[in-house]
Amino acid sequence: MTLPPLLLPLAVEWVILVTTLVPLIARNRGNRHPNIAIFSLFATLTSAVLASFLAVAIAAQYVFQLWQELNATPPAERDLTHTLQSLGVSFAPWLLLAVAGITIALINLRLEPQILAAREAHPQIAQLLTPAGRFAGREYFSVGASAYLSFTTKLDGRQVIVISSAAFSQLEKEQLDAVLWHELAHIRLGHHRLKVMAQLLQSITPRIAASKTLVVELARLSEIAADNYASKRVSREVIDQTRALFA
Repeated sequence: MTLPPLLLPLAVEWVILVTTLVPLIARNRGNRHPNIAIFSLFATLTSAVLASFLAVAIAAQYVFQLWQELNATPPAERDLTHTLQSLGVSFAPWLLLAVAGITIALINLRLEPQILAAREAHPQIAQLLTPAGRFAGREYFSVGASAYLSFTTKLDGRQVIVISSAAFSQLEKEQLDAVLWHELAHIRLGHHRLKVMAQLLQSITPRIAASKTLVVELARLSEIAADNYASKRVSREVIDQTRALFA
């Protein structure tokens, strides 16, 4: 299948448009419908990534077609321009391979430390956890800490809820329920997976403001979404009071 050359400038323009506008229009928006805002952010940035691949594919196709045309030119009709074009086209595949190799190496250089750190951190966290009970059919854990903390982490291949010992021992039942529903929402809505994807994208493209905006807005919107989820089981007043304690 031949890709229309007209798609090349359109794909490049879309990438520029997305990476320019997302940091400008996505900040502090979507409070009323955080899940829709999160989906829109990921869909928009995913389209920009796909557009980048499309632009590379069209450029490679153009180089291949030009190479075929140059080879089909009879020797008697080949001039200096033909020779220069042939040299350029001959170097193009090697240039693309070099760029691809450097890109893969840079991605590996940025991601490998994070992957290794995550692998080392999970066993260390697991050693500090103490089973604290079950909630909504899911076991949750306590970790020794004097501050009010709550988060989710991976344990034995599954996401679990962790609450600091201070919060577990001092919160009232309704407040503890608010925390547990909030953290359970993060798990059920898949926020941990989305955050990993966003952080990986930012690691690969640290100088692109759109990827940083994705990380920041995802953190903010996921908290709003988790509060909304919890508010269907616990009063909003209790949620606000509990959040103030953790802040």
